[in-house]
Amino acid sequence: MLNKEIQVYDNFVNPPEFALLQKKLMGIDFDWYYCNQIIQTDRKEFNFQFIHIFYDLMMRVSREITVIMPVIKQLDPIAIHRIKANCLPWTEKIKVSGLHTDINESRMLESTPMTAILYINTCDGYTIFEDDTKVYSKANRVCIFPYYLKHSGTTCTNANRRIALNINYVR
Repeated sequence: MLNKEIQVYDNFVNPPEFALLQKKLMGIDFDWYYCNQIIQTDRKEFNFQFIHIFYDLMMRVSREITVIMPVIKQLDPIAIHRIKANCLPWTEKIKVSGLHTDINESRMLESTPMTAILYINTCDGYTIFEDDTKVYSKANRVCIFPYYLKHSGTTCTNANRRIALNINYVR
């Protein structure tokens, strides 16, 4: 059963616009950067991913920002904290990165901070929440929830990678 604080919508972005976004993020010429820690932990097991920061409060803006404009338009945020794409490689068995929140409460002064995860490709990876609610990765599906809900991403076993767009915003 889905937690009532979690909203899931399929076909979130207009399909032609989503196809362009998907093609860009899954293309061979998209810039991914190695991140040696998904969450802060002392554990030695799987804890890395590749990321692309589209926007953050430090005023970094990616030259690729235009490709995600249809997503921003659909969310219609009052303010944006960060937009980041995550790319997790295939693993033989699903690996869960660890429960976390994306933003520190003290950094969000606005009234309704939210997290939205837009899945770029379909695979057996998922987002899992502290209450064991799972939202599976399906291309053009979005999962929207309050920033304080602890969640974790996973790897996948049936695709060469799992890509998701993570947006922290105020609505």
